[in-house]
Amino acid sequence: MIMVMGIPNVGKSTIINKISKKRPAKTGDMPGLTRQIQPIRIKEDIMMYDTPGVFPPQVEEIERGYQLILANTISDKFIQRDQSCYHLAEYGLYILEQNEKEKEIRQYYHIKAEENITIDLLLAYQAKRERIKNHNRVLENSEKLKEVYSDHEIERLAYAFIKDIRRGAFGGLVYETEFLKETL
Repeated sequence: MIMVMGIPNVGKSTIINKISKKRPAKTGDMPGLTRQIQPIRIKEDIMMYDTPGVFPPQVEEIERGYQLILANTISDKFIQRDQSCYHLAEYGLYILEQNEKEKEIRQYYHIKAEENITIDLLLAYQAKRERIKNHNRVLENSEKLKEVYSDHEIERLAYAFIKDIRRGAFGGLVYETEFLKETL
């Protein structure tokens, strides 16, 4: 008997499917698909158990919470879209910078080489991607993001940027910045 356990959305079911050479375990890119322990026979004498993701009851450090959200191990329903997305997006940009993803950011948003990448610039480019009016006023540096868009609009743009990170638009990321500093 083998039980596969871990935090949500890390590939437990995918590993079981690879080992079993079938697809008995439901998989997807959102946390919470496996809702109960699921027995899967690998061979006549080997049984594996796919389990729902386990998670500590409380995340003490805000940075760890941000990492878990950006890594898509916490469901969207726990993101407070009306008040915390801008700060989470700032942290997401920090993680992208730590992972040396400037080239990918510039390609994704079509940012010119001479432009300094800031969170406000990224959100203005996000507005441009979504065809929201007035993004040029920010991109031309004539006005600040908060002068052009309401708090609600800024949070929505930040959430769209977070979703891009979560779906891998900038490639794979390492969220342990201390590990990155040691290896790069």
